[in-house]
Amino acid sequence: MILIILLSALVVLSKMEMDTDLIIVLTGGRTQGTLNQMSTTVNQLSNAVNQLAENAAENTNSKTQKENAIGLCINCGIPITYGCKFCTSCGTPVPESMLAEAAKTEQVLQNYSERPISCQQCSTKLEADAVFCESCGIKVE
Repeated sequence: MILIILLSALVVLSKMEMDTDLIIVLTGGRTQGTLNQMSTTVNQLSNAVNQLAENAAENTNSKTQKENAIGLCINCGIPITYGCKFCTSCGTPVPESMLAEAAKTEQVLQNYSERPISCQQCSTKLEADAVFCESCGIKVE
């Protein structure tokens, strides 16, 4: 998306430069002031689009970081990701209780992902959260 926005801005700028050259040739340069204003406006627009694209990328990275967080640093509040023993922002040690809870959660998620995708008795496809098979009633292990 960012690339498309940047390419669009470049195409507009290139078109403006071609139009400028053609107008200068045809009018003898009488419209140079207007064209300079238009060029300035397009540059400001391009800068605004670049800033929006950077903000969108930063927000996406921040959201991903928050989704992968096991908790927040007790000193600075920055999200702590699984596997970190120290805050990457301020260096504060991550509490053992937070590390233990994250390890438990990781184990549960790993066990959950290793569940069979079909019933061992009748081979019916199972829902991700199924406890019993809907076809034969056997408990899913």
